[in-house]
Amino acid sequence: MTALTRGRLEVVGGCPGADGGVIVWPHGTRFVGDDPLTVEVPGRGRFALGDRISLGGGWIVEHVGGKVPDAPWTFRGQRVPDSCLAHDVFLAGPH
Repeated sequence: MTALTRGRLEVVGGCPGADGGVIVWPHGTRFVGDDPLTVEVPGRGRFALGDRISLGGGWIVEHVGGKVPDAPWTFRGQRVPDSCLAHDVFLAGPH
């Protein structure tokens, strides 16, 4: 869990993410706006669609050789929607 992801907040496969990957957000993250999509990350602040973000954590789904995990898929109690599993998934840490 020492990787870094960065990019612009975007919708990836119907899920919020960045740089083409889906993000499983840290505990306590809240979605505070719809137009534009805005997330509030504990200790990091608010980010709206198109804002640059940088988060530490690690990749929990990487599509090496085109392999996609079986759906439904849950990691640490958080279900990743089936439509999002077509993309790499990054688990963001609390800091």
